Amino acid sequence: MHTHQIQSVSPLVHPEDTSGKTILRKTDVEQFGEFLEDASRMSGGNADAVVFPETEAQICEYLTKIYQLKKTVTIAGNHTGLVGGAIPMGGEVLATHFMNQVFPQKNEKVLEIIQGKDEPTNLPYQFYLKSTHENEILAVVPPGLRLGEFQKRIEEHSLFYPPDPTEWNAFLGATVSTNASGARTFKYGATRAYVQSLRTVLAHGSILHIERGKTFANSLNQFEIHLSTHEKIKVVLPNLLMPSTKHAAGYFIKPQMDFIDLWIGSEGTLGVITQIELKLIPKPIAVMSAIVFFPRTSDAIHFVEDIRNHSHETWENKDPYGLDIRAIEYFDRESLNLLRKNTLGIRIPQDSGSAIYFEQESVSTINRETLEEWMNPLFENRSLTDQERQNFQSHPFGKMILLLQEKGVLDDLELAFPGEEKAGRRLKEFRHALPVKVNEIIGKYKRESSVSHLHKVGTDTATPDPSLSDMISLFEEKLKRSGIKYVIFGHIGNNHLHANLLPKNETELKRAKEIYLELCLASVKMGGTVSAEHGIGKMKHSSLELLYGKNGLQKLASIKEAIDPYGILGRGNIFPMKI
Repeated sequence: MHTHQIQSVSPLVHPEDTSGKTILRKTDVEQFGEFLEDASRMSGGNADAVVFPETEAQICEYLTKIYQLKKTVTIAGNHTGLVGGAIPMGGEVLATHFMNQVFPQKNEKVLEIIQGKDEPTNLPYQFYLKSTHENEILAVVPPGLRLGEFQKRIEEHSLFYPPDPTEWNAFLGATVSTNASGARTFKYGATRAYVQSLRTVLAHGSILHIERGKTFANSLNQFEIHLSTHEKIKVVLPNLLMPSTKHAAGYFIKPQMDFIDLWIGSEGTLGVITQIELKLIPKPIAVMSAIVFFPRTSDAIHFVEDIRNHSHETWENKDPYGLDIRAIEYFDRESLNLLRKNTLGIRIPQDSGSAIYFEQESVSTINRETLEEWMNPLFENRSLTDQERQNFQSHPFGKMILLLQEKGVLDDLELAFPGEEKAGRRLKEFRHALPVKVNEIIGKYKRESSVSHLHKVGTDTATPDPSLSDMISLFEEKLKRSGIKYVIFGHIGNNHLHANLLPKNETELKRAKEIYLELCLASVKMGGTVSAEHGIGKMKHSSLELLYGKNGLQKLASIKEAIDPYGILGRGNIFPMKI
């Protein structure tokens, strides 16, 4: 039965009684300096202390005391964020690094408990798999488990968790707090689509267990949180229209929405996530991936439009023989120039103006030898016989190879055939190498300029499908004219591109920020968003105002004020310190 009301709950039962146990606390900045920065390279972080709770009960006790002191708390994951969300501006930091074990509760249909030690930290972790009444498989996970480790372990059980943000080291709690997405969002959607329940501790120490499908806004777009103290918190959703594109800017708002969706993507401003239930799906039977190089950007765009259209037809018709693309990534000429001296052995043709990386799934596998045998006639400079063409048409991977031949790019291709996991990882690492190169360059510029707050300025926009070509043209025009070093890359399957400007000095930094806002405004005018995956954090407030206006920003902030009236959690995230 649906309701707009939710009742606070007691802490989870833990095998060890941690009540009264002292939480690890670091107060010497020399011991916690790494918690004053993240991947955004934003400067100015400061805090009085960092605490490391191990259980939900400890977080509850800690926040109850902090709330009485009216002290601010910034929630920190693994410092992989790109908008400064985990960087504290005073107060204390709550680190989720030791929140890496969950334990089955009574009456759960547990299928398997999975344990291990995470290599980077050597910390033990535990999560478990359970089944639902609909025979779906859920993973019950802690917030401090790394995404990459989690995905590796479930794939050992032939299961699959689709969200794949570029940073595999992100903690699962942080991926929910930011609604992380990645390349496979084209087919599978973002993190939101897989979160079935979560537990969160509010700023004053109350705990909520929020289950998908249980609590919905009423006809007045209101929720009610009922606390054990008999107090009620009324949350009123503002009348704001979100872009229809991939979107991660501010709170998720829709009429009569599910309560859980308010928390996904809330960037640590509403509560501390302590446990998550994630829906898993069967691991795909066969995957082929490739990097295709094109002489012109327009050629790459036409290819993207073709494979997007083919994929939508496949999904709509449930065609097992159709093209089923799950990821489409874009690299511009400047990106390829940066990656030309890669250590992965991937040859980039000299005349390449752009490249597309894609991953294609199939419900049936096929071996490399068969595909290569089919491909031989394509290099013989003659027309295919009817039988040869029929061979290609008999399998989705064959259809893709035929399409690549028709596009004239079969010679300029890096291909990982089904089952070639090492080759597939190499192609994916090529994509992941680009942000690393960007960070190396901006780090070099920062050292050479002695401007301590120098940082890259990157867009995170997404626009509707018809605007793709116009948006890329606008990116190229403005960035070339600026004279600032740049790259354009990203999740082109969702029209979600990152233009990274790499300023060398204060003057270029100022101009880069101006260009960023100009591109955000252009995206909004096209019906798009200012942030499709990174969120707003502490660095992108001005872009959120472009999307919703000052009045809209204040309406969004009213949600935060209702749930956390003293602004204890995540101060500075999504909203400026003062609106």
